[in-house]
Amino acid sequence: MPGLSLLVSPKIRDTELAACRKAIAGMCHDADYLAETIYNSNSAFLGFTAYPEYPRSVLDLTNHIVLVEGAIYDLAERDLNSELELVARWCDDGDSEIDDGRISRWLMERDGPFVIVVISKRTGEVAILPDALSQLPLFHCFEKGQLMVGREHKFIVSVTGRLLIDPIGAAEQLIYGFPLHSRTHNANISRLLPGTALRFKPGDNAPRILTYWQWRMARSQASTPVAETAGKLADRFREATTRRVEWRKGDKTVVGLSGGMDSRCVLAGLAAVADNIHTVTSLDFDEANRYDVTVAAEVAEFMRTNHITFKVHNPTIDRMLEFSLAKDGINSIAMAGSLELYEIVREKFGRRLTYYTGDGGEAVKTSRLPEQAFSNINDMLNLTMIAPRILDIDICAELFGIAPADLYTASIETFDSFPEEDYDLKFARFMLLDRENRYFMEGQDRNRIGFWTASQFYSLPVFLTLMNIPDHYKKRFGLIKCFLAALKPGSEKIKYADLKVPITSVWARIVPQMRLWMSSKPVIRKIGRRLLVRGAYGTYKDEQLVDALVRLASESQLVNEQLNSSVLTKLLAGRLNKMQLMNIGTLIMYMHEQERMLKS
Repeated sequence: MPGLSLLVSPKIRDTELAACRKAIAGMCHDADYLAETIYNSNSAFLGFTAYPEYPRSVLDLTNHIVLVEGAIYDLAERDLNSELELVARWCDDGDSEIDDGRISRWLMERDGPFVIVVISKRTGEVAILPDALSQLPLFHCFEKGQLMVGREHKFIVSVTGRLLIDPIGAAEQLIYGFPLHSRTHNANISRLLPGTALRFKPGDNAPRILTYWQWRMARSQASTPVAETAGKLADRFREATTRRVEWRKGDKTVVGLSGGMDSRCVLAGLAAVADNIHTVTSLDFDEANRYDVTVAAEVAEFMRTNHITFKVHNPTIDRMLEFSLAKDGINSIAMAGSLELYEIVREKFGRRLTYYTGDGGEAVKTSRLPEQAFSNINDMLNLTMIAPRILDIDICAELFGIAPADLYTASIETFDSFPEEDYDLKFARFMLLDRENRYFMEGQDRNRIGFWTASQFYSLPVFLTLMNIPDHYKKRFGLIKCFLAALKPGSEKIKYADLKVPITSVWARIVPQMRLWMSSKPVIRKIGRRLLVRGAYGTYKDEQLVDALVRLASESQLVNEQLNSSVLTKLLAGRLNKMQLMNIGTLIMYMHEQERMLKS
C-alpha cells in the first residue's frame, strides 16, 4: 500500500536506518512510486512510499514534524495547517490527560480517511493519530524498546528481518476470512483498532494506546417516520458528498458502478453536486455477472454519466502472487483481478481522480442484529464462528498444530472485550467494526494502490447517523427506498440486480420474508445455502491453482515449518469450495512471498 513507515528508537543504528530505507524502496508497487525519507534523526525515521498523486502533506515546524497521509475533507489547506500546529502543541504540552481530551475531541470532529504523525524534534516523542474509523489501516510492533508502525506488514517484517506466523491469527483467517480484532497473521504485529491512537517516547517501556472513541452498539428507539429519517440521512450524505467533491479541485469523479444498491446510492449523492461523472463497470472473465452489468448500464443512463464497461481476465498465478505481496495476505487472492482494474482505470483517467465505491452501504438495507436475541456466548459463536465458517475449526487446529479449544477461547476473549453487554449487540459490533472494517475498508484501501478512493458511507457523521437508525426501518428495503428517493427521485425504481426487480415492487417485499423464514428452518437453510451460493460453497475445480499451491508450499521453508504438511496435502487434494481454496491459497502465497522478499 502507499503510505507511511515509521521507526522510533532510543538510538537508531546505521544498519537499522539502511534497513528502513531498503524496506520502503521495496514497497514501490509500480514505476510511478517514489520512496522518500520525510524525517530522520537519532531516534526517529519517517519514510513514505507513494505515487505523486497520492494525498499527503508535511509541515516542518520549529519544534515538530507533522505528516498527514490521506484526506481531511472538512478543513481547507490553510485551516488545516493552523489546526495541525495546534495539535502538535497538544502532543508536546506535558499534561497528557488534558491533551488527550483535546486530541480526542479534535479527531472526532474530522471527516475523512487520514493518519497524522507528529514527531517532537525536542523529545523524540511520537503521536500517531488516525481517523475514528481507521480507514487507512495501520500495523505496529514494539520489541526491544523500538516502535515500528507501517501501512504494510512488509516494513516491519523487512526491518526486523523475520516473519513470525501467529497460528491463532492465521487459523482465524481460514475460519472467518480475517484475523479477529487487533490480531494479524504475524505474532509480533498488531493492527491499530478504530478509535485508537498511539503515543510513544523513546525510552518508554511500551507505547501508550489512547482510546479516544469507543462506539457502543445500542438499540435505537427512534420514532420518526421512515421517510423523515431517510431524509435526514440524505442531508448528511449530501454534505459528505460535497466535502469530497470540493476537497481536491481538478480530480476526475469516477464511480465503480454495479447493479447493486450501494454504488447506486453513492452515484445518486454525487449526481446532485458533481459535474462530468464517469462510471465504470467490470464484466467478469466468465461473464457470470452479465445481468449485473446490464442493470449498471441502466442506472448510468438514468444518472446521465459517461459510462464504460470493460471485461477483466481470469487472474494468472503470477497475478495472484503479485496481489498477495502487495496486500500482505490481508485480502483474498480471489480479488487479484482488481490489479487489472487499477491498470484500466489509470490508463483511461490517469491518477488524478477520486474513485468512489459503495463500500459501507450495506448498513442502509441490512440489519446487523440477529433475528433472534442471543442468550449466551455459545449462540454468538454458532452464528459467527461455526455455522458460516469458511474452513472447519478442527481442521484449522490440526493444520497449525493447536487445540480447537484455543481457537474458541481466542474468539470468546475477543467478543468479551467488546463494550456491549448483550451478545446480540456484540454480534452487531462484530459485523460492523470487525467484519466490515476488514472486508470493506481493507478492500477499499486495496484500490489505493492505484488511485485515491472514497465512499460517503464512511463519513463519520453519516456513519453515526446510520447507526442510530432502528433496524426494523431497513426491513423490506423501507429505508433505502426512501433514501434513494430523497437523493435522486426515480433511482429507486430501477431494477436491483440481486432480485431482478425494483426494490419498490411487491416481489422485493416478499423475498426478504421468504429468506427469513427459510433461515429459521435448519434443513431448508442447508439446502438453500447450497443452491443459492453454489459458486462459493460447491466443490471448486482449479487444477492449475492447486498445482501451483502445492509447488509453492514445497518451496517455502516457512510453510513447512508452520503448517502440518500432511494435513495441507490432504486439504489441497480434497474437495474444497472456491472460498476455502482461495483462503488457503492466500495464506500459502503470503508466506511464500514474504519469505522470498526476506531472502532477497
